Amino acid sequence: MKGNIHMSSAKQSVKRVLALSTGAVISAGALTMVTPAANAATGDSITVASVSPVRNGGSEGAKILLRTKGVPDSSLLKLVASDLNIATSLNTPNQTIGAPVFGATIANGAPGDTNTTDGLDEISLTLPVTTSADGGVAKFAIFEDEATAGVDATEARVQVELTTAGAPTSVTLAPAAQTSPLGVASGAYTVAIKDAGGRATQLTGAENFTVNATGGATSFSAPADNNVLSASELSGGSVTFTATGTGTTGLRTISVAGGTPPAATIAASGTLDVVGAAAGLTNANLDVVTGADSYAAPGDPSNVSVRVDQASIKLDIVSAPNAGKTVSLAIARTAGVLTFGGKTTATLTTVLDAAGKGSITITPDAGTVTDAGQFTVNGAGLGLVFDYDRAQATAIKPAATTYVSKFGGSVDVTATVTDQFGLPITGVLVTAQRTGGVNADATESAKKAVGADGKVTFTLTDTKASVTNAASDTVNFKVYQDSFAALPLAGVTATPATIVYSVDGNGADFIVTLDGANTAGAAYDPASITVDPLSDAIADNGNLSADESTTLATVGGTSGSAVTVTADNGALVLKAGETTLAEGAASKSGVIGQSFRIVGTKSGVVTVTTVSAGITKTAKFTVKAGYSARNVAVTAPAKAIAGDLAVFTAKITDAFGNPIPNYTIGGLNVQVSGPGALQDTGAQTNAAGELALNVRVNGGASAPITVTVTGLFNTQFGAAANRLYTSSTTNDAPGLGASTGSATATVTDVVDIAALQAAVDAAQADVDAAQAASDAAVATLATAKADKAAAQKSVAKAKKAVKKAQGPKAKKAAKAKLKKARAALQAARADVTAAKAAVTTTAADLAAAQAKLEAAKAALADAQN
Repeated sequence: MKGNIHMSSAKQSVKRVLALSTGAVISAGALTMVTPAANAATGDSITVASVSPVRNGGSEGAKILLRTKGVPDSSLLKLVASDLNIATSLNTPNQTIGAPVFGATIANGAPGDTNTTDGLDEISLTLPVTTSADGGVAKFAIFEDEATAGVDATEARVQVELTTAGAPTSVTLAPAAQTSPLGVASGAYTVAIKDAGGRATQLTGAENFTVNATGGATSFSAPADNNVLSASELSGGSVTFTATGTGTTGLRTISVAGGTPPAATIAASGTLDVVGAAAGLTNANLDVVTGADSYAAPGDPSNVSVRVDQASIKLDIVSAPNAGKTVSLAIARTAGVLTFGGKTTATLTTVLDAAGKGSITITPDAGTVTDAGQFTVNGAGLGLVFDYDRAQATAIKPAATTYVSKFGGSVDVTATVTDQFGLPITGVLVTAQRTGGVNADATESAKKAVGADGKVTFTLTDTKASVTNAASDTVNFKVYQDSFAALPLAGVTATPATIVYSVDGNGADFIVTLDGANTAGAAYDPASITVDPLSDAIADNGNLSADESTTLATVGGTSGSAVTVTADNGALVLKAGETTLAEGAASKSGVIGQSFRIVGTKSGVVTVTTVSAGITKTAKFTVKAGYSARNVAVTAPAKAIAGDLAVFTAKITDAFGNPIPNYTIGGLNVQVSGPGALQDTGAQTNAAGELALNVRVNGGASAPITVTVTGLFNTQFGAAANRLYTSSTTNDAPGLGASTGSATATVTDVVDIAALQAAVDAAQADVDAAQAASDAAVATLATAKADKAAAQKSVAKAKKAVKKAQGPKAKKAAKAKLKKARAALQAARADVTAAKAAVTTTAADLAAAQAKLEAAKAALADAQN
């Protein structure tokens, strides 16, 4: 959209000449709108919805879309000068307005309406415009002439300003590159033209652009289907088309070039990588990834049920034979009100990487997913039906099939309600009832609501079991929709639990084995069971190690009783079928007799605690030193001395912080910035994974020194989170943290001992000079005081002489001597005052010099320590 457009409406009773009222200005790029004032009577309105670029004096003219209310016929619309006076000519020395061509009125909601919900009709206008120069502004108004000639106060109108553009001087083709399967249309390419002022513009007359492709057979969609873009097709300043590679795969170059002057000298190009289409995919190549779906794993032959609260559905595809090819899937609604981008169908594609992996995400429009929704996915050999369903309770299962209680004691029995997707469900209620045992209940318990985790717990107390009857109880569960339901939900599979009783409330004893070794014997040595630390986030896959876990098994115990396995020192517990770091946890629960895998992440001894039916067992094993470098760290010394060595320390660790010993310096790039240089290093890391980096500090240095250490030759350095290598294109190490492949450390406290000693010497010299000055000032003060005392005696003597003097002449002479003595006394007093000030000043100077000396000594001492 290009040009400046102003809209306003006047409210006056004067006919023909109407002043514009002030309105709030809204700017959107080059389009400016002035909100009209309220119309005086009719409520009719005209607004400008869009405006095309307009070539100055061009044949295509401006394409203006008007939205109207109360304008029944486009023939009522007329142009008038911007002052709304029909006597004023539209044409001026600066602008010439051609004959307007109004299209027919398109009623709101009718075919061709661009906004079917705004309640406004639409009328198009084509208008040739010429200004005195490119970039000139043409001004006019459009009004609805309902009565006599001229603009009445009650007639709708809008002010318009258009900025013209010149001949095209540049053309762009976007995007610069696309990929599409052989025989499948690409995404849209957009051609846009601009003039020398950067304004979107138009072609005129016979001017055109040609569209061609090299590198293989290629066809184009309209309007480029004839390989030419004409002035009318580019009247909006831009146009889109698609390209389809046929015949062979390979890279096409799509070029757009001016076919006639003045556009003949400008061109643009992009690429289309035409790849083969994937084929022969089966369910074995597909995994459906959502938070709640019925697709168990790749190869699941069934159609897919998805819970209605899932915003999107991700399809993970793995097919090595189709590596580098495009998977194109057709999505089609078959039930419900589902839409995809406003349509009932969609085509989604992805290009499989070099390993044949890729994914496609299906995201229905918000608000269109209901429990009646259904769609199909077809293409590349796949054919699946997806149904949206509400979660429903389908099973309730106790945490253990057997619980152990003390005679006369109580036991908590916990059960979990799950839906058809195997996930915990809430909002339902559960009852428990003991049947077939000595404590058989006559009726079900009261209904209890399940928690947010789908769990519910009942406390059941024994009153009848004994050693003699060796009794047990069976606990059955029922699930109800709500508190008002008379009958339990049908179709819920309920697994019962059994309570057995003992004197101490504990179950039968059991032993724990690690890799088949009995850990209970006194001869058991934790060092005899060793594993490599987990290195690639997938245990025992043989990528970096096939020995990253030990298998824990239990022998004996009370059959069906719950068991909890907990590991320390960063170790992770995996249940059967679990392999990844993301699936592991420090503690997992199951049933006695099940086996667990314990994966070590931290070097050292791991203690595993196994608890079942009140009995606790511990076992230990050893995790070896780290061996797979992933992270680099570097630390700086607290202080560096000019002319001396500053020792930085590099440390290499694996993904879990385990030190990597024997890592050679050749695998590190060490860079020093600041007043220093790398002198030498250790040959390889020690047992702590550390390596000394000796930096020679320049003489006289005081600026900070920074050392940067970057890992080399190891493909894990710099890898992203969840990825094992920097070259990984998929999350091949789920749960693994991002690698720190480069690290920096800076020592900011860089000191020069020689300079500090020089500063001490200089400060001592300043103290000595200040002391001498102070001593001199004290001596001067003493002299001044003595001179003052002498002057005081002379004044006293002169006063006596005045009293004794006889005769005028003697009297006069005596008074003269007194005056002179008094002047001498005054001068002596001034000298004393000055001497005292000098003493004060020199004393302060001495104190300051002494403080400076102490500070210099302290700085030197601090540097030397």
